[in-house]
Amino acid sequence: MCFSSGSPARRLGGGAQPATNAQLVSFFGETSALAAAETDAGYARAFGKSDVAAEQTVRERLHDLAALQIPVELRLELELTTVAGTEGLDTSAPLFTDLRFVWPPVDFAYDLPPYLLIRSRRDRIQTVSTTLLRSDLSDVQIHQIERDAERGGYSALVVRLGGVATYPSVVEEDDTYAGTLDLIAHEWTHQYLFFHPLGVRYFASPALTTINETVANMSGQELAAAIRARFPLPSALVIHHSSAPPPDPSLDFDRTLHQLRIDVDALLAQGKVTQAEQQMNATQRFLAQHGYYVDTINQAYFAFYGTYANTTASTNPLGPELASLRRRYTSLGAFIHAVQNVTSVVDLKRLLAKLPR
Repeated sequence: MCFSSGSPARRLGGGAQPATNAQLVSFFGETSALAAAETDAGYARAFGKSDVAAEQTVRERLHDLAALQIPVELRLELELTTVAGTEGLDTSAPLFTDLRFVWPPVDFAYDLPPYLLIRSRRDRIQTVSTTLLRSDLSDVQIHQIERDAERGGYSALVVRLGGVATYPSVVEEDDTYAGTLDLIAHEWTHQYLFFHPLGVRYFASPALTTINETVANMSGQELAAAIRARFPLPSALVIHHSSAPPPDPSLDFDRTLHQLRIDVDALLAQGKVTQAEQQMNATQRFLAQHGYYVDTINQAYFAFYGTYANTTASTNPLGPELASLRRRYTSLGAFIHAVQNVTSVVDLKRLLAKLPR
């Protein structure tokens, strides 16, 4: 499936200019309004309803953002390129070692990424299949796809991907400056790893998929933080707030979700599938009542998000192992240069074993 027809600069014949500070503030003010409307729509969905006005606002905001897309893309590409180089993620040509550059060049495009259908077993959290879907599905179509996929005793979930590491990568717009930086850095890390043994083996096994995604998560978060520190967004940004009840500050969402994952794993190990599903449904309602609007929490939810082993949805030991490995390197670049050559879980453990704690 083709998601984009080339880099923004190439599509305009190279005539576009990176966004100014004022344009950046305007753009992310609009994405803030878009995110607020998305939260309103998500609030309704979390309680089995729909918010037609919020969904219309989402469509209108997406239209309003179009004029600033390409200048913002170019600005953020330059920011990530600069920081990736300072973090040691640049390279040189074989015959021109003094000439340093970031490879592959940072290139992303704002667009609606596709949806992904995940099917998991019900008696354990284990992905059975994943299928890319069109990016323009309605809520009605999504629910029907999920119901059809659950036939035969599976758990199913359709999620909108935050980004796709095509080239250029595709990133959704309804996000903050910080969130966008995280997304484009995450997807660029996948593109970088594609030229190394770890990335080449992305699909070789579930464990290698998890290592790839977790490394991209870690790298994306660290690069995004470095960009924000070096290129802070001007303080004139207008923040829009959702009309939905805000998150309850007394509730620790991460801890609640992580404990749920532990409880569900234990119940499924005992063959108590119904009780596990009841607890996931109850927790989803509990979180919604406290301002955390997750449409669905089921086995497929944990199977998908558990791939990112440094998140609370995962109990995979690869997450702590990769975090331990990162702490043993003084820079992100040194960590990535080491882990990019990992081709198996055994490789990762050997790397950990030979480094001082």
